[in-house]
Amino acid sequence: MRALVDPDGVLGILPTELATARARNDHQREALLQLARANACRVKADWPCQRDAGIAARKAAEAGGDAVVALRGLVAEARAYSALKDYSRASDLLGEAELRLKQHPQPELSGDVLLGYSSMSHSLGRYAMSAQYARRGLEALGNDTPARPMQARLLRNLARAQTEMGEIADARETLRRGQAVLAGIDDPKLTAEMALEAARAARAAGDIAAQRQNGERVLGLGRELVNSQLAGLGREVLGNAAYDAQDWIGARQQYAEAVASFRALDLKRDELRVLRSQIQAEVASGAMPTESGGQLRRLFELSAEVEKADRAQSADDFDARLKYAQQEQSVAHLQREAELSRQRAQALAERNRLILWLELLTVAVLVVILVSYLQVRRAHARLQSTLTALHEREAQASSLLHMSKGCVLLHDIEGRIIMANPATATAFGGGSAEAMAGKPLQEFLPAALAGEVAAYLAKVADEGSAEGVLVVPAADGGQRNWRFASNRTEPGDARPFVVGQAVEITEQARQVEALREQGLRDVLTGAFNRREVDRFEASAAGRGWGVIAIDLDGFKQINDFRGHEHGDTVLVSMAQFIGEHVRADDSLVRMGGDEFVVLLPDATPAALEGVTERLHQHAPSAACRFSLGSALREGGESLASTLARADEAMYAAKRARRS
Repeated sequence: MRALVDPDGVLGILPTELATARARNDHQREALLQLARANACRVKADWPCQRDAGIAARKAAEAGGDAVVALRGLVAEARAYSALKDYSRASDLLGEAELRLKQHPQPELSGDVLLGYSSMSHSLGRYAMSAQYARRGLEALGNDTPARPMQARLLRNLARAQTEMGEIADARETLRRGQAVLAGIDDPKLTAEMALEAARAARAAGDIAAQRQNGERVLGLGRELVNSQLAGLGREVLGNAAYDAQDWIGARQQYAEAVASFRALDLKRDELRVLRSQIQAEVASGAMPTESGGQLRRLFELSAEVEKADRAQSADDFDARLKYAQQEQSVAHLQREAELSRQRAQALAERNRLILWLELLTVAVLVVILVSYLQVRRAHARLQSTLTALHEREAQASSLLHMSKGCVLLHDIEGRIIMANPATATAFGGGSAEAMAGKPLQEFLPAALAGEVAAYLAKVADEGSAEGVLVVPAADGGQRNWRFASNRTEPGDARPFVVGQAVEITEQARQVEALREQGLRDVLTGAFNRREVDRFEASAAGRGWGVIAIDLDGFKQINDFRGHEHGDTVLVSMAQFIGEHVRADDSLVRMGGDEFVVLLPDATPAALEGVTERLHQHAPSAACRFSLGSALREGGESLASTLARADEAMYAAKRARRS
């Protein structure tokens, strides 16, 4: 950690510490010291130093048999090559690190490798891929608290890619998350990098005050770390803020100091970028001082040097891969790499030609702006005509909405109503359709439905549509059933919204329930039929129950001597008698013939005994004598097992009565 806040101090004491570790043949200590050196070099933006330190750390760790520290050294080396724009070598090293991670999984190192891929993708202009790698890195870290600095770096990369893709609001939200993660972490370099990304996002959003605030923060951290590159970047941010505020003098001054910082460090790409901005400030201000000619010449010299360096890098990369291919006897691989190297060199040449043309076209753009002004007035008339047509279509859509007999409403992703038709206001007590606008859906529904409303909004947001049945308590104590269907709409130039419609199906629901109830009832007695047994067992799964088996004594003689019509009357009377002496939640089932069963949910021994005693006590008033037996569920037995034990008890009682 000291390497992050005092890089010069660490680099000053490391030679002595390294010599001591080597003298003791302490490879693990040497590897850790080299990693500290790599971190200090990274803070100082000394990429060759970071590369050499990463290589040394990896070798020392491998000599000491520490696979995890060796992986860290490999990743540090890869990150250094990436910063040096040697993407082929960096990619090879990161690929090797991925292979090693399969043998020694480490969430933080996986995040570091994906961070490297994200940074390389961004440097190559593949912003969507950069964001994808950053998100994968965050997923790899999960909730690993010690990896918060790595999480902050991945959030920084994600925000940078979102800014480049024009997702400014998302980028600023990502940066807020990153800054929250950084709280309590003493890493000035990372803090400065986060502030740089915040400044870029602020510039894309046109927030000059935020640019200045973050620029001053980067500048202060650069001074604290004695890091000229950070200081130059801070000056560049302040120059951009002044440029956007049309403070040409301030912009030129900040850009000039940034150029001086980068030139002192021989950071040609950074110097070239800021020098272009400086020249643009000169052009925009309308003042082209004499020294601008020298600046332009320096701009072109730097462009040539950068192109030459990139070409040399491409050639070096090609030679290295040629040797590798020869050693591995892979001619086909060599040919592919040669073609890639040639294409990259051509792309670099084309890029620099485009830069030259862009500089020349800057003046032409000013002329185009003047011409465009003349076209604005003509376009204004066409715009007025378009707006009139739009208003007419809106009026037609509104008329159609108000004429609809069903409920139709529009709401945003958060559930706030945008528009509703009169039928909706009438159905849900909203007063008028206009009064419902701007209010949340939950305001017009019972509080008990808050969970269902939240689930509905989440489904529409995730899947784009939702449908189902909403059950709402009615004023008369009953309930109203509404079948709804909603779809999310995402217009290209406006915020997404949801179109929902609903029709009342209360009467249909009542009819369906009545049919279902009829299917469970015995036609003669009104008691449940055998289907209730299966339904009862399914609803009471995991809970206790009690069973009372009842059989009418001498019922066959009643049918034989008094007729089946009288027998049916006795059955109906017995069903009424039993139903009057059981609990309200108990289910009376006619199993067939003269056999009845009472199913008692959540029954205790006392509850079961109470029901059987009431039946015995009032037996004289029953239409027919009867025998009964009862049983409570034991353990996790099935309902059939409990019924069998109740039947056995009933038959035992019947035998006792006969004897």
